[in-house]
Amino acid sequence: MEIKRNLPIGGNIRVIASRDGIPIKTLFETHNTVVDDGLDVVASFLNSEGTYGSGITYCAVGTIGSAVVNSQGTLFAEVARAPISYQVRAGSVVTFESFFAAASIPYVLTEVGHFMHDAGTTLNSGVLFERSTILYDNSGTAFDVTVQYDIRVGRGTV
Repeated sequence: MEIKRNLPIGGNIRVIASRDGIPIKTLFETHNTVVDDGLDVVASFLNSEGTYGSGITYCAVGTIGSAVVNSQGTLFAEVARAPISYQVRAGSVVTFESFFAAASIPYVLTEVGHFMHDAGTTLNSGVLFERSTILYDNSGTAFDVTVQYDIRVGRGTV
């Protein structure tokens, strides 16, 4: 008998360019990977362990875009992070947004991740929940960037 997943967790990452707070266009969109620590967080919650004191609180971007490793605990080369500035839940979908001023990310961005628990403004702090590979060249600091993460908990494929 084949066992099918009944509680998959996954989502999409969107990198959105803006100028003066007005979204201009979606620069990049991809699926993400919830890493091992992220899955441990969900299991801890279901077991009422209280191990992790907070949800996703920070988004980080980096400059080395190699493939996601499930056991990964940090980004490969984190260069900037921003707090979650907006979040909302609609049913089984939670949306998080973080804003990066153009001057704070003058790089070719190749990875993005969301951190929780004891995450702070210090690079590589906190528990990595998810990581995605992206590709956006902001080395000319052309745009401010909003990273939007939609995570869905659902049946079947998410």
